[in-house]
Order: sequence, then structure tokens, then C-alpha cells
Amino acid sequence: MLEFKLTADNSPRFVFSCFDSDGSAQGECVFDVNGYETTVYNIRCEDEIIAEGLLRSSLNFAAGRNSYIAFYKSVSHVLMAERIGFKPDKNGLQAEIPDILMHCACGH
Repeated sequence: MLEFKLTADNSPRFVFSCFDSDGSAQGECVFDVNGYETTVYNIRCEDEIIAEGLLRSSLNFAAGRNSYIAFYKSVSHVLMAERIGFKPDKNGLQAEIPDILMHCACGH
């Protein structure tokens, strides 16, 4: 069983981490929430499924703070970010958070 939880709250910088059932860290997502914009700076995780869970958990947290637009600046898991709905724009990858949270990666 995995647990995703907020492990750092230095507003506007936050960290969501994933732990397995024995408490071992499996990865983390570092992001900022600034008004209606969220920027994901780094996802440190080897497993792409866990990385997606970290990203979705972070975006859900941001949405709860009225954030609407997400920018993906991490150099890791770029293909996963595109698969779940981030699109290229002049600043890198961008998505509307409700669109990402509303759909699963399988396209439903």
C-alpha cells in the first residue's frame, strides 16, 4: 500500500511525497502554488505510476487552493505529463488542472 502526503509546506513551495507500507520514501514532487498558477519543478521518482500519482496529488492539492493552470518544468517524466494532458506552449508544458484531474491516463 502506498501513501501520498504533503511533507513540506513552505508556502508557496510545497512537497508531496510517497511512502510504501514500511515507511520507505518512494518519491516526491516539488511545486509552487501562486494564485491561480501552479508550477511543478521536479518529480523525483523511478516508477512512472508513482510519479503520476505524485503529480495528480500535487495538482489536487493546488486545485484546493484555487489554482487552475499548471506549468510542468520538471525534466523527468515529461512523456507521462504529456500522456495525462499537458501540452507544449511557449513556456514548456501547460495544462488546466481540472482537465488533468477529470480524466485518467487511459483516455477516459
